[in-house]
Amino acid sequence: MINPSPANGRTQGYDSAMYRWYGPDYNANMNVAFGVSPQAPLTVDNNSSLVSTIGIDALEPQGTQTAKNCLRVAAVLTVLAQAPAPDSFRPPYCGSDKSIRFNKSQLAYTQFANLAPVTGTPSLQTITATFQKPWLDHSPGWQGEEYSHPMENLPNYGREISVAVGRGALMLNLNFPNIQKEPLLINMVQAGIDLYGVLLDGGQNNWPGYGGMESGRFFLILLAGLVLQNNDMLSVATNTLPNGGTYHFGELDQTFYVRETSPGVYNYGYGGYTAQDVGLPDWSERHWWQPQYDIKDWNANGYRRCCSATSWVGFILASHIMGIKPLWYHDAIFDYQDRYMSIEPHGSYTRCWNRPFTENMWDTYRGSYP
Repeated sequence: MINPSPANGRTQGYDSAMYRWYGPDYNANMNVAFGVSPQAPLTVDNNSSLVSTIGIDALEPQGTQTAKNCLRVAAVLTVLAQAPAPDSFRPPYCGSDKSIRFNKSQLAYTQFANLAPVTGTPSLQTITATFQKPWLDHSPGWQGEEYSHPMENLPNYGREISVAVGRGALMLNLNFPNIQKEPLLINMVQAGIDLYGVLLDGGQNNWPGYGGMESGRFFLILLAGLVLQNNDMLSVATNTLPNGGTYHFGELDQTFYVRETSPGVYNYGYGGYTAQDVGLPDWSERHWWQPQYDIKDWNANGYRRCCSATSWVGFILASHIMGIKPLWYHDAIFDYQDRYMSIEPHGSYTRCWNRPFTENMWDTYRGSYP
């Protein structure tokens, strides 16, 4: 596909298998590879991104897909009128604006701590590889997340995406020399640039809170804005994107403070909250648009404990360590994460999906930061 866009919704031209497996719709007209040969080459205009994919069906017999993945791998070729400066970041694969705005020389490391590793710390190379290939994430909603993510590029579920982002964020705050952190930081920043490009190209509603879906993207955009000192990306939490409008991120949509919404009525009358609960940081699967399904009972919704805050531990802790909590403009998620970690039993997957590293980092360092 050339310049794939979230404005096309869940319609894509990569692979018809997605539609067969209940994922995004398929439109063969969006696939520019048909008919291409040495005798009929494809001409790609300047200021274009060509996204190429290999489907799993092309490599494996039918019926052997891993989970719901339909794509094996994706790569991006960006066509420009002239060569960019060395060490430039690739512009986003979404949209027609391929201006070269960022360079490795701009990266600022001052925000990162230099903490001692904990038991279970993985290798930098392992975590760096998680972000090595483009995070193809322009198809909206749960169908886009589960079916269109290439399995070698990024996970296909919000919980695993959040875990990966959290692990990367924590590794950047360990006492590795900056030269060793650099490959990981470059890869994560590129992912953040791409995700911000999705937002600007009409993807404001790509990642709404829903069950265990759609979390993990916010921190990557914030990280890119922070280390590149770019105010546009840093504004991601303030609904002041240059193209306007509102937008959604799963972890922000699902966390809130209980409040008195009218005299004697709490949380619009939903969830079983009382006056004693005012100010309580809490979670609900679809609080942002269906608060009628909010419920105070800790065990009433399985997604609370299996697939949301259990995976946010890393990037919430990293935000504390880096002192960037104010840039979220959403204290509820931080207070809820503290509450969550105090309630769930130590060593359980419900407390922290990634153990021992992320859980050990939380237990070792959370108390050192406000």
